[in-house]
Amino acid sequence: MTGTKALISISEHARSHVPSDADLKAIVLAAEQDKLFGSYLLFTLHTATRRSESAGLRRCELIDGGKSWLIPAARYKSKRDELIPLSTAAQKILASMPAMPGGDYVFSADGASALGNFAARKARFDAVCGARGWRIHDLRRAARTLLSRAGVSSDIAERCLGHAMVGVRGTYDRYAYAAEKRHAFEALSAQLARIVRGGAPVADLAVERAARKRGRRK
Repeated sequence: MTGTKALISISEHARSHVPSDADLKAIVLAAEQDKLFGSYLLFTLHTATRRSESAGLRRCELIDGGKSWLIPAARYKSKRDELIPLSTAAQKILASMPAMPGGDYVFSADGASALGNFAARKARFDAVCGARGWRIHDLRRAARTLLSRAGVSSDIAERCLGHAMVGVRGTYDRYAYAAEKRHAFEALSAQLARIVRGGAPVADLAVERAARKRGRRK
């Protein structure tokens, strides 16, 4: 393989890598022992958001009594407000973060500035968790994959990631899908709990729907 082709291959891998279940388990278990950076990683995973979006979370962006997060358009890639219904697990992560007298940022050493210095923080974290070859953005890919594994429809899963619908649907469908997204994020959290804690597999919603349809035909 030539040098150019090797670089392209590495670049493509970086854009498509999804951590294995074993790596996810290692990452989650280590994150649960890391109050600041670990909590940030867990929240990023449970909300399927981008690195900077979760790092810049401010308490003033939490609505519905802390049950939802409204990311302002100025901080979102699509340049529109984005509603993230927070799963019970995500709410617990936020509840564990103390309010800082210096400002409103949730994931911050002093509250006055958003979490940063990602390279150094992640290097220290990787030395503890043991997982290698992953980037913070891979957590977003992992979340999207787990949504599919939970049987969440592609339409809802894509909306959970804030991907805009294109064409006629994007123009005319203005429904917020808040309830459907909340259900999907709970399903994501359940999948993560199964991977980390073990136990019976989470029910596959698509399989359940197919079984119900077969039952109605009989």
